[in-house]
Amino acid sequence: MLTLSFVHENTLKRILPMVQEILAASGASLNEIDALAFGRGPGSFTGVRIGIGIAQGLALGANLPMIGVSTLATMAQGAWRKTGATRVLAAIDARMGEVYWAEYQRDAQGVWQGEETEAVLKPERVGERLKQLSGEWATVGTGWSAWPDLAKECGLTLPLWGGVAPGSGRYVTHRQSKAGGRRDRCRGTCRAGLFA
Repeated sequence: MLTLSFVHENTLKRILPMVQEILAASGASLNEIDALAFGRGPGSFTGVRIGIGIAQGLALGANLPMIGVSTLATMAQGAWRKTGATRVLAAIDARMGEVYWAEYQRDAQGVWQGEETEAVLKPERVGERLKQLSGEWATVGTGWSAWPDLAKECGLTLPLWGGVAPGSGRYVTHRQSKAGGRRDRCRGTCRAGLFA
């Protein structure tokens, strides 16, 4: 089980008590869990790195592997939990005239496909990507309100449903690798999800 939380203020003061609360609620100790998930972004530069640092400290102390969870995939999961949408366009305002972007589709096994579409794009490039899609897609994230013309003339049915904050997906299903382990595991140095 992966539990994600979005903390705005006093993160450093609240994070360890939150970890203790989550473990107590699950009836497990840190040494009894299989892996530690962390939000790998995209997101605020400082916030993502604080999260990775805290998770890495806990994981190293308990000798646990880490699993990086995409903010955009978490938002897609949140949209599915709230609306049942299985095709989700996630867009976060990346500031400086750019958008963190992903196109996610939930498969028959409940796994989100589309991680390879994650990118940081200029709004015009988002419009080009939208023209390559068809059908109905749910939309989530701050990118839609920051750039209201993103979907202009794209030919898609895009119900605007922006009610998902990063971290509100709560649980994200990860695909298994061919070796049977989870994707995005790392030990030692873990990196934020940065896009080219």
